[in-house]
Amino acid sequence: MNQQSRLKGAAAPIALIAAFAAQPALAQADPVIGAAEAAEDEGEAIVVTGSRISRHDLESTVPIASISGETFIQQGNSSVGDTLNELPQLRSTRQQQNPSTGIGIAGLNLLDLRGLGTQRTLVLVNGRRHVAGDIASNAASPDVNTIPNDLIERVDIVTGGNSAVYGSDAIAGVVNFVLKDDFEGFQIRGNAGISTPGTYGANQYASAMWGTNFGDGRGNVTLHGEYAHQERVFASDVPFLRSVEGLGIVDTDGAGTPNGSDGNPDSVYFRNITNRNGSRFGTVFISQPNAAPGCGLAPGGTAWNCLLVFDPNSNLSPSTETARFSTGPIGGAIGGNLDNGRENRFYSLLPQQERYNANLLAHYEFAEAAEAFIEAKFVRVDVRGSNSGAGGIQGGFTNFDRRERIRLDNPFLTSAQRTTIANAISASGCNSVLTQSCATAIGTNPTPPAGVLTPQQRAAIADGTYRFSLGRTEVAGSVRDEHFVRDTFRVVGGLRGNFWDDWGYEVSANYGRMEEDTTTSGFVDNQRLMLS
Repeated sequence: MNQQSRLKGAAAPIALIAAFAAQPALAQADPVIGAAEAAEDEGEAIVVTGSRISRHDLESTVPIASISGETFIQQGNSSVGDTLNELPQLRSTRQQQNPSTGIGIAGLNLLDLRGLGTQRTLVLVNGRRHVAGDIASNAASPDVNTIPNDLIERVDIVTGGNSAVYGSDAIAGVVNFVLKDDFEGFQIRGNAGISTPGTYGANQYASAMWGTNFGDGRGNVTLHGEYAHQERVFASDVPFLRSVEGLGIVDTDGAGTPNGSDGNPDSVYFRNITNRNGSRFGTVFISQPNAAPGCGLAPGGTAWNCLLVFDPNSNLSPSTETARFSTGPIGGAIGGNLDNGRENRFYSLLPQQERYNANLLAHYEFAEAAEAFIEAKFVRVDVRGSNSGAGGIQGGFTNFDRRERIRLDNPFLTSAQRTTIANAISASGCNSVLTQSCATAIGTNPTPPAGVLTPQQRAAIADGTYRFSLGRTEVAGSVRDEHFVRDTFRVVGGLRGNFWDDWGYEVSANYGRMEEDTTTSGFVDNQRLMLS
């Protein structure tokens, strides 16, 4: 089932700002109170940043981290978010490596200061708000994939103490991207990377930037474009992620257990964990309403082979796991002919992503008190990824109404498959081995003891109307997937200047728009499928 939708992000409101005797925004280069970057060489200008309050008799108590633009080039990452998330102030809540964290967010890179939530981290560009990119989540956080890497002069990070200035979206802090506004010359850069072949995929990045000064240095125009590509990576591509490991519950201490424990470990660390609630080719669950399900007896008399598993050739055989750590027929197991959910392209680690970014920066100073400026950008991010994992049908004995389950006379079952299923059902009903006849145990008793098939159930098996449960992952034949095309537009224009030595102003309009096209596939309406 495919579903298409077109969503549009709310346009950022036009802002009209006139600030006299005040610093226009966070992390501007004017002399305001805050933390200063240490000068590397004597005589180098000191950049002061961090406060909107232009009072020289105050001292800032807010720590500020400043990262130069060269750092992003040296790291070699195609997204600035991957570099910033290595800082201790930021938590990698929503980055490109974000499997299983939600639907509709594949490929987004959202900043999260101190783990308080992406909606509590304010992201600015040159001290001004940026249009959000997470319209399927909080619709409040910009996607930093849209920030041009090579245009970054520095990034200033302030944690805490900013909600009084910027509002509740800055409770965790502010991250301000300061862009180059005086670049002159031509720069072209590219890189490509790949980890161990066939492991984490490959990525490529290319950037070109041109800038020139004019009007005796009073004006500047800078153009920038970049392209980035990242290959998709699945868990099956990474050797140590192809199998599942973890703790499994093997013992529960009942109420009134002396000292709260019976002395046995409740959880044990297992390797090669598999699932008993479904497989790629189908799993038949053997169960009776009046008996503990079981296709036979394992050594020691424990109900064991409760599942019949289809192989790639449509053959049916009992499950062959070596251990179980669950009650009933479904849950976790160890090894055997069962799946772990990471086969083929079921479990996505990194999305496939292509990014196109074009930027224009220009300004011209008519006089010290009047400088016109403009910032414009267009970014397209094309992403294909999945955070949903493998889907499936049934998966247990209580899903849907019994009448929606598969009948034994289903035309898609072969005669051999029907016989195997019927024998397993009959065997489970009298707690015998798979091939043993149940006639002796059943006899003619109309109300047989627990674990024995009723005459009605035996009749349903004989005429093919008996219904059984089937578990199968990705019955539609493809992984549940999402394809996003996100377009971001942003234009900022205005007039700013300084006069009377310590007075400054800025009047600007800030317009942003984000559009998203989403195509989903592999999401199946299980009930309609079972009724079809």
